[in-house]
This record gives sequence, C-alpha cells and structure tokens, in this order.
Amino acid sequence: VAKAGVGVGRDADLLRERGAEVRGCVDLFLLAVREEFVDSAQPCGLAFLSRALVGEELTKDDVRLRKDDWSRRPLSAERLVYAAKDALAGRDAARELRRRSEAGRQSPSMAAWCSDLLDRAPKFRSVSGKAPLTPGDHI
Repeated sequence: VAKAGVGVGRDADLLRERGAEVRGCVDLFLLAVREEFVDSAQPCGLAFLSRALVGEELTKDDVRLRKDDWSRRPLSAERLVYAAKDALAGRDAARELRRRSEAGRQSPSMAAWCSDLLDRAPKFRSVSGKAPLTPGDHI
C-alpha cells in the first residue's frame, strides 16, 4: 500500500515520533515532476494537484485547523472530515497520475509504479543554488 500526499514525509516523521512504523509513502510533488505534470522549479501543494488532476477543490484556507494540535484526542468531527478529504485527495491525484502514465497503466500496482519514489523526500533548491529538484533522502 502506497500512501500519497504532498509533504507526506513530515507526516511520517510525526507518526514515527509516536512509535508507529511508517513505510510506503510517496510525495505527490515528486511523482508529478517525474511524470512531467509540473515543473521541478515550481513546487506545488495537494490543493493544486487535486484541482488540476481530478477537478476537486481541496480547501486549505483554514490555517487554524491545519496548524492546530492534532495530537489532542478525541479528534473533532471537523478534523476527521479534513483528514479524510486530505487522504482521499492524495489517493485520487496519485491514481490520476498513474492513469495518465503509460508505465503506470502497465504496472501491476501503484506501489510498483512509484517504487523509485517510495519513502523519498524532495530536495529543494536553495534560493542561490543551481541544482535541480530531484528525489532526495529517505523519509
């Protein structure tokens, strides 16, 4: 099972801090760059990818909700809905990238198709740096 999202490495790190074993994460930005859907010099978020790939609006405007303490339990209904929409948007965007890819249509599974990017974190170019954005360190 591949877990897809933008910045998913940060989520994986937070889960590991709580003792969870996390593997099989793929950063959708790296996947979109590999599939030449977006340019590596222009990072984008899940809301953009969701809208551009599947035509779904993913509201990320509520900073209070995004930056709130998600370790507080129980999660409110508002948080559960937000998390579910976020997870589904990541899944749907990854599926659409795979559907558009010749190699993706021939792969036996999502994990096989994106195996080169599983558990990789993006390396971002510094403001003064010239290096291209490429798949980087393990997450």
